[in-house]
Amino acid sequence: MGKYDARFQLKTPKSKEKSVIRLRMAFDYVDFTWELNDSLNRKLKIYPSLWDSKKQYPIPKNKIPSKHQSETYNLQLIGERIDKVKVVVNRIINEAALNEIKITNDYLKQELLIKLDLAKKAKQITVCDFCYQVVDDMEKGILLIEKTNKRYEADTIKQYKVLATLFEAKYPNLSFNEIDKTWYDGYKLFLLDKQEFNYRNRDGEDKVYSKKPLRNGAIGNYIKNLKAVMRIAYNRGLSSNMDYKADWFSKPPATPSGKTEIFLSEHEIRKVYEYTPNEDIKDKHEKLISKKTLEKAKDLFLLGCYTGLRVSDYNNRLNKTNFMVSEKGTPILVKPTQKTGEKVYIPIYWKELIQIAEKYNYEFPKMSDQKINDYIKLVCGQIDGFDSIIEYYDTVGGIKEFCSNQKWELITTHTGRRSASTNLAVRGLSEAEIAKFTGHKSNSMVARYNKTSNMQTADMLMEKLEKNK
Repeated sequence: MGKYDARFQLKTPKSKEKSVIRLRMAFDYVDFTWELNDSLNRKLKIYPSLWDSKKQYPIPKNKIPSKHQSETYNLQLIGERIDKVKVVVNRIINEAALNEIKITNDYLKQELLIKLDLAKKAKQITVCDFCYQVVDDMEKGILLIEKTNKRYEADTIKQYKVLATLFEAKYPNLSFNEIDKTWYDGYKLFLLDKQEFNYRNRDGEDKVYSKKPLRNGAIGNYIKNLKAVMRIAYNRGLSSNMDYKADWFSKPPATPSGKTEIFLSEHEIRKVYEYTPNEDIKDKHEKLISKKTLEKAKDLFLLGCYTGLRVSDYNNRLNKTNFMVSEKGTPILVKPTQKTGEKVYIPIYWKELIQIAEKYNYEFPKMSDQKINDYIKLVCGQIDGFDSIIEYYDTVGGIKEFCSNQKWELITTHTGRRSASTNLAVRGLSEAEIAKFTGHKSNSMVARYNKTSNMQTADMLMEKLEKNK
């Protein structure tokens, strides 16, 4: 049976009684079976002796035995229904191909019912309920990443949970067919502004929804994830809305912030490495964070500074098997990267990395990415030289604002990756060589991470000028 070939067969071909007629299709190692019904959704049945199995069709009128002449109209009805189903099946397949929809059993069944007028379109499921269903399917491994056929990471699922909460609070009864450009424009304004209001969740509990004005990057994630939810709903036959493909349904352009220029020089990284918290420190919520916890956060942050890896690749994902030695004796850290799947071979140039690994016997501490971000700020706030003022412009809530912070306030785990790229560039590595180190797929991405300061650039230019004087 060829891909998507429609076959009509009897359920009980050897029976003396009437048999149900079944539509059968095989595709992607899946066998789809659907029983043929008339326009009133009643099963169509035929005597096996009146069925031509080769032609998959009732026998001609002139070949009907006299004892079955009363079946003439029934056979005509079955023939007409088979012809119509064939046309509908072809239409479903062509539309799916045109719109890049993955055909599944549920999708075929739903489309057949709709296009044959056997059932009304599926009961309108709210976007909110479907968001929670998508989250549940991701967590259970029912819904996989289309390109890789792998399960979604916890951080990605968390983003969809945030989207579900937003719809639960703001648009609890919104259906997919209500999403149009007017609604979308209002949705973007909602994301831009500060929000705080009371709402009642699906369990009948009174909650408070609170949201700060968002940067374009965060707004882009809300829009990207909603597009994905709409696409999944369409593919499952739960929505006919394809506006998510419209040009206007797009993420806002990225607006780089001056604070993304922050990186630590090798000297500054060394100061962090040598600093040992000697007392507990209160966080921004006045909660006391132990010096032991701060020490662990510091060491995890330094992993990014010494490897150039994303926090998702080194936090709770490194052990002794990742540390190797080449035939020439070069210590190397080998790690497949989560985002691109590329395996990187990182020469361990900064020996402090080995010292940190041995400190924990290669059993690195576990800590959430957010806590590392929070605690490394507390650590750097205690170190001399991290109180310099950083001035920059940032776009928040669609408004460009002048900002001023002390350097320690802007340090995050991503500062480590940015610092590694910059310090490698200062040491003379090319963008292509740095890409091998960090796992970037393109030199242009490396260039974005290279934050060599204007002062460093001036020094290098002066060296060239003096050399050619």
